[in-house]
Amino acid sequence: MLCYSSLMCRYSKLWNRFRDKEFRHEEAFKELNEKDENLVSCSLSTQKT
Repeated sequence: MLCYSSLMCRYSKLWNRFRDKEFRHEEAFKELNEKDENLVSCSLSTQKT
């Protein structure tokens, strides 16, 4: 999959995994396999708006 921005890549990974289901921050962190939890928080915050 070609991603044009890291934010869109994270969004795409979460969408593919959870679709319209609710999920917790810990689940997103595990799914994205990020080393920096702040990046996950930023991604989730951006998606909520």
